[in-house]
Amino acid sequence: MARHIANCADSRRSLEGIRELCTCLSGDELRILHVVALRLWAGRSQYGKLHLQDDPRDWTQEAHFEAIDAAVYLAAACLRKIDAMR
Repeated sequence: MARHIANCADSRRSLEGIRELCTCLSGDELRILHVVALRLWAGRSQYGKLHLQDDPRDWTQEAHFEAIDAAVYLAAACLRKIDAMR
């Protein structure tokens, strides 16, 4: 029960911090923040709630794989544009 109360307090502080930061952000910055939040929300359907203390994933390795995937997607998009210009 005490852990749940602490988590709620942490969540409230985080939300208050996000609200405060949002007042200083421009429209496009808010859109980016929204997209990141949507990705977190989408990740919950695959992995459940994010608990860093209990999550066994290697975050550095995950980031490397994601960066490689992004490079593949960008290269494919570039090639598609080049092919369309021919």
